[in-house]
Amino acid sequence: MSDRSVSDRSSSERTVAPNGVIAVQPLNKRLRVTFAGQDVVDTTGAIHLLEKGHRPTYYIPLADVRSEYLEETDTSTVCPRKGTARYWSLVVGQQRSDDALWSYPNHYDDALDLSDYVSFYWDRVDEWFEDEAPITEPSTPAGSAL
Repeated sequence: MSDRSVSDRSSSERTVAPNGVIAVQPLNKRLRVTFAGQDVVDTTGAIHLLEKGHRPTYYIPLADVRSEYLEETDTSTVCPRKGTARYWSLVVGQQRSDDALWSYPNHYDDALDLSDYVSFYWDRVDEWFEDEAPITEPSTPAGSAL
């Protein structure tokens, strides 16, 4: 794991990438995500990802995503700030959400190591909950400006 891995940070620490345009900090709340009537995520290990010019988003430990609902796809994209992303679709019974989540298994030298985390397209799952309260968008952490 690189020295910029976000998976071994303290519960309140903000970590800024050397590129200065991305930072992460712990959510410090329970986060649940549902699709097709099933919890596909239930975690207390989510982090906020803050990126200049973008709204905050959640990154979730891959280990906290129900792997039986994941189907890896051939899709890949390149983010000029983070690296090359790989994607998974969600498949629950007969319901499918194509390329619903992604990860950056290999990061740029000046980016943070997010290889143990995934993020979801907000509108490709059914519901999001923070500490059991339904939410319609990611919360914004205090002092979120980079």
